[in-house]
Amino acid sequence: MQLELKSLRSARRMPIPRTVRADNYGELHAGHPHDVRLFRAVIREREQVKVDPLLESGDSTCYFHPKLPATALCDLSGRLICDLCRTEWEGQTVSFEALHQMAGKKNAAQTRNYQTQWDVIAMSTALLPLLIWPMTVVTAPLALFFTLWKWKSGPASPVRKSRWRFVVAGLCSILQLVGWGFFFFGVLTDG
Repeated sequence: MQLELKSLRSARRMPIPRTVRADNYGELHAGHPHDVRLFRAVIREREQVKVDPLLESGDSTCYFHPKLPATALCDLSGRLICDLCRTEWEGQTVSFEALHQMAGKKNAAQTRNYQTQWDVIAMSTALLPLLIWPMTVVTAPLALFFTLWKWKSGPASPVRKSRWRFVVAGLCSILQLVGWGFFFFGVLTDG
């Protein structure tokens, strides 16, 4: 099946250009100038996209297709992607979702290529103040708040899938609050 483009002005059919960008392409085929912009996946040879669904244990998988092996890293989102999701954009390897997020943005500098890792923030807020233990009276409730607030959304990292950091942060925060409770109870009853 040969892919074709259709002119929007004259409804004439045009063959797919061999390059990603073709200026005044429709002049030859449809009689009207058309600028054509294509995804690289449209013009690349079909034999190049080979997907092997059999994975060995420990292999990385595509973020969007968990049964397919990952073959590249998206330069914008940092996610592992397979050959089906991968495309080139301005010299970068990107996923189609990252390109979709770019739509409507002025340039690549406006895109967000990081994610706030609330599980790490909650665990750090619970454990690091133990070095200066009086700070835990403030940081323990804060760490418990982060844990409860972001528990449903899970870890922000596309690589880490478990919530063990939230569990550690929550348990440490509860133990610190119980310790402060005993301390204040002892101070109030002895005084």
